Formats: sequence, structure tokens, C-alpha cells
Amino acid sequence: AAAKKDKRLLVLWGSEEEQAGVRGLTKGDRALATLLRNEFEVVGLSRADHADLSEATTDGQAGVVLAALHADGTPIAARSAEGLDAAGLREFLEAHRIPQKDAEVLWSDAKARAEREKKRVLVHLGAPW
Repeated sequence: AAAKKDKRLLVLWGSEEEQAGVRGLTKGDRALATLLRNEFEVVGLSRADHADLSEATTDGQAGVVLAALHADGTPIAARSAEGLDAAGLREFLEAHRIPQKDAEVLWSDAKARAEREKKRVLVHLGAPW
């Protein structure tokens, strides 16, 4: 789903209660909830059930950990959720979201390719919501 939607993965390592605490940081902060929803596919996992994957994505950190991964599962960064507040979550998400694409560059590349291949360009305008 992350690859199809051009998103990254955010893995929450911990118990269901610990994961709920991290998810609860977005309650009442609409902008933070939107950032999380638009930029990441959130997955909650237990270390006990996925020990091998946990070691590969948490940089050996103990306790509740957030791990940002590329859509293919390659780890990007991990951060302890201990003491995390909404501002800290926002900072982590902003730092590891997919870089925004420049529409002007995409448009000029598409026109140049269409001209080379003697094709037309189909433009789809949309939004993540």
C-alpha cells in the first residue's frame, strides 16, 4: 500500500497500549494527524512476534520505538518513543517523509518525453484526501 500511494512506512514497535499512546499524540492536532495520514502507512508490531525485523529496524533501541522505512521495507531512521510529545512526533515525521516533487520539473520532463516518443501527455490533478 505504501508503494502504491507513494508513502513511507511508520512502524510502531511495542505493545498495543504503547502504540495507542503514540497514536494518541495526534488527537486534537489536526495538522499532525493529516501529516501522518498523508505521508505514512502506520503499522503496529510487537517485538515478540517479529524479533528479527525489530532488530533490523530499531537500531538496537529498547522500549517503544518508531521506525521510518521506505516502502520496500528498507530502514531510514528509528527513534525511541519514550518522552515523545506531539512536537517531537511532528519533527520525526517531517524529517523522514517522502520529499515533495516539483510539479514544474515533472511537467517539463513529461512534455520532453512525449515529444521524443511522439505521444501525448495525460495530466491527472489530484490530492491525497
